[in-house]
Amino acid sequence: MSCLSRTRSIHRMSLVFFALLASLPAIAQVVVQTNFEDGQPDGWVPRGNGTALSVATTQANTGSHSLLTTGRTQTFGGPSIDLSNVLTPGQLYIFTIYVRMQESQANDSIRMTMQSTINGSSTFNTVAGPATVTNGAWVKMVGAFTPATNTTGLLLYIEGANATSSYYIDDFTVAASNGGCSNPPDNSGFMSDFEDGTTQGWAGRGTAQVTNTAADSHSGAHSLLVTNRSASFTGPTLDITGKMCNGSQYAVILWVKMAPGQPQTTIRVSLQLSLGGALTFKTLIANAPVTASSWVRFKVKPYTFAGAYDNLQIYVESAETAAPFASFYIDDVSLQFLPPPVIEDIPSIGQTLRDDFLVGFATLQQDLVGPHGQLAARHYTSVTPGNDLKWDTTEPQEGNFNFAPGDNILAFAKAHNIKMRGHTFVWHSQVPNWVFQDANGVDMSTQPFSEANKQLLLSRMKNHITALINHYGDQLYVWDVVNEAIDESQANGFRRSKWYMITVDPNNDPGFPEYMDDAFIYAREALDALGIGREKVKLCYNDFNTTISAKRNFIYNWVKGAISRGVPIDCVGNQFHNTINFPIDDQGSAASKQSVIDTLNLFASLTSTAGVPIIDEVT
Repeated sequence: MSCLSRTRSIHRMSLVFFALLASLPAIAQVVVQTNFEDGQPDGWVPRGNGTALSVATTQANTGSHSLLTTGRTQTFGGPSIDLSNVLTPGQLYIFTIYVRMQESQANDSIRMTMQSTINGSSTFNTVAGPATVTNGAWVKMVGAFTPATNTTGLLLYIEGANATSSYYIDDFTVAASNGGCSNPPDNSGFMSDFEDGTTQGWAGRGTAQVTNTAADSHSGAHSLLVTNRSASFTGPTLDITGKMCNGSQYAVILWVKMAPGQPQTTIRVSLQLSLGGALTFKTLIANAPVTASSWVRFKVKPYTFAGAYDNLQIYVESAETAAPFASFYIDDVSLQFLPPPVIEDIPSIGQTLRDDFLVGFATLQQDLVGPHGQLAARHYTSVTPGNDLKWDTTEPQEGNFNFAPGDNILAFAKAHNIKMRGHTFVWHSQVPNWVFQDANGVDMSTQPFSEANKQLLLSRMKNHITALINHYGDQLYVWDVVNEAIDESQANGFRRSKWYMITVDPNNDPGFPEYMDDAFIYAREALDALGIGREKVKLCYNDFNTTISAKRNFIYNWVKGAISRGVPIDCVGNQFHNTINFPIDDQGSAASKQSVIDTLNLFASLTSTAGVPIIDEVT
């Protein structure tokens, strides 16, 4: 059967049903269910060239039917189902499906992916997997996904890492969920001080044993002693199901001390989420050293919880890799719900200054949910992804691109009429190792200069730049093409990055790193190929500490020289890191207002190859 065949009136009745259940504990109301027992594909259609779907009776997880996918020619090919008119934006859903390889097929890595249409562009999110699937048994895949509030299209599909593999799917369900929380949520938190002489619900994880003790304490007279540990993950655990809800913020505090005679040990606090029988783990509070001589406080505030679960556990573990596994105390453990901050009703900064310049902020995609996102939407007119467009995110393996984080930020920007800046194509940091390795996996920067290595690196750079521009087109108004390539401590002013070491021939040095010129040339070529002119997308060189005269002069001279060589540079970004102490001057002190003015005026005196003044951008 298929819930997709239900009428709109029934769907409206379901919404009323949700309202009637609002005061009950965590619910999971099924909104889509397909099991193919009626002999029909139940709304599933082929995705990708060659893909064919057929209802089969050769295998079934339950009943006697399943859906077989054959003829795939692309990794993203497979069965797909349109959920655009079924799922409600902003609602959390739990997805479950069973997958099995066709008889005689080799194992494959299967993934459940959601393609969302947001403002006319596609965004891709992994809902579940990747999971290793065999032809010997059905594999259950479970995941959670919340459609963005501005989503207009939702297409779920099942893909495999092997572009030609064939597989069955069965018993697909989508259920609306509170993520494990009641409605309204339980915001009471908890406090464990062990002063009543009990373990207060804490238990041993694995072989660990927990005992209320008066031998030591952080406050009061009691604490919890953890012994008999046999692995790093064994320790005290507490069931906090319903205490943490998707999108809410919390403060977590606990105190830890090693038992007498135990060595210094690295301790951390983690969460275990169980959803549909699948376990996931999150680090709640990162590693810190603990000794037997004093109590150490572990604290996180605020912590934004994200995820869905049937069961949620908080536990304390260590980073030890071999026995013996040390014993320790915990005390005064608390979880406190943090109410969302109230956004002050003042005029928008960005709109107030809209006739003068853009007011921007840097962000990660996870920082755009809740009140932080609301505050950004109210006050800013430009956004720069802090890490989500850098090479280690967008192309972690050669040719394997991940645009989802950047797309999520772009979707937010479009929804709130905010322009987005691209940061960055070429930087010395956050670059995967493979970029600088030869065909044998050897770091090319450790080898004598060779033209072959240089061309290999430049070709990778060109492919990377072209791929990002082809994906984003004119949706971003500016790109930081090269970032922080100047080092004023070097005689010629250029940072001795791997980019420099691999592409500059010491025996035939042209006086500037050609990779910097080439990056701008490749970017403009890619934009020109799409018919996107310089009036739509600007190309920037970006750097910090530009108020230091030596550095600013090196940047100025390189930009001036590059313009004379015909390099299509449109702007210089001055990354000031504005605080009370930054930017800085030549003596390392806070720069004066005049030094900032001098820096901006210097670059404003340049004229680009397009015959227009270089744009100064303050970031």
